[in-house]
Amino acid sequence: MRILFISNLFPNEKELRLGIFNRPRIKHWSQYMEVQVIAPLSWFPIPGKYAHPKGIPAEEVIDGVKVYHPRSYYLPKVGRTLNPLLFAASIFPLIRRIHSRFNFDQIHVDWLYPDACGVSMIARLMNVPLTVSVAGSDANIYLNYWIRRWQILRALEGARAVITRSAALKHRLEEAGVNSKKVHVIYNGVDCEQFQPLAQDVCRQQLKIPNDGPVLLYVGNLVPVKGVADLLSAFGKLRHELGIRATLIMVGDGYLRKKLEEQACQLNLEDGAIRWTGNIPPKEIGTYMSAANVVCLASHAEGVPNVLLEANACGRPFVATNVGGIPEITVPGTGLLAPAQDPAAFAGTLKTALETCWDSQAIRRHALQFSWKENANQVTEIFRLVQINAN
Repeated sequence: MRILFISNLFPNEKELRLGIFNRPRIKHWSQYMEVQVIAPLSWFPIPGKYAHPKGIPAEEVIDGVKVYHPRSYYLPKVGRTLNPLLFAASIFPLIRRIHSRFNFDQIHVDWLYPDACGVSMIARLMNVPLTVSVAGSDANIYLNYWIRRWQILRALEGARAVITRSAALKHRLEEAGVNSKKVHVIYNGVDCEQFQPLAQDVCRQQLKIPNDGPVLLYVGNLVPVKGVADLLSAFGKLRHELGIRATLIMVGDGYLRKKLEEQACQLNLEDGAIRWTGNIPPKEIGTYMSAANVVCLASHAEGVPNVLLEANACGRPFVATNVGGIPEITVPGTGLLAPAQDPAAFAGTLKTALETCWDSQAIRRHALQFSWKENANQVTEIFRLVQINAN
């Protein structure tokens, strides 16, 4: 079986953390089927906050899988409703060329808007079965805009199967009107070989992190939906009101970086209280997790964030907001939940987490349940059934 996988969230030579969860996902899928990837690069003549760096190759091979990076034209703000059409027009010539030599059986799209909305037009035109994955924000946010909602529902109506990363996302789609019989919940996996418990003092020495106080860690994009401003406010309360002299390490980058640094100054959080690393190689993230006491995620909306599973695989607990599918992967002894957009409550939960005695081996055992191999097995079965019904 040959699958053409399409998503704007996939790593490339210059952006190793872009859609990083899709890299092991496709690596494991390719053990069960033939896969090629189109990872379009959004482009607009006037560079904006989402602009990609220069020098990304048009084609590359990642983990033995051929990956294409065509330009995908888009319109910002008021022109956004045209973006599915622009997305389709941008990649259709490449899809036809790939089909002439790869002859894929199905197209699978990961991300609803504009990706799935645009590719659904191509799938209908080429009479190729379409399946779709829903990540989190693509449903939780975009379904709130009525035009995009209509476009998404029309695309999903034509899909043979829809995969969500949490039961909460499945319920969200069903509420919007998607046929529940075609929606399947399949959790992401975690690479428990890359993410393992390491000696905290050794990791801190390696990363030049002080060993005389608790360390909190955030890993992710610096964008509003991740609640990073709330996290800084909570951290300020933790230090100044609750009296815990912790250090916060912010791993990742994004267009909010400058505003967040200004916010940190306003909260009197300079003087080494926060360490900004920017983006780092994925292989180093496990070292940072093992160096930390708690991994933090103050998101406003989520699917099932892999960073929390990775933290648990490293034997580290997390403090996260009670949104999306996060409660589905949280069991006693692995992490604590706080309400979203409530920095005071988040600070209190951080304090509780830092005062709790955690069993790192029990935490890791929980993470071992989430396997990329099992993910690939379940997805392969869905693709097989789609192919049988298509024939």
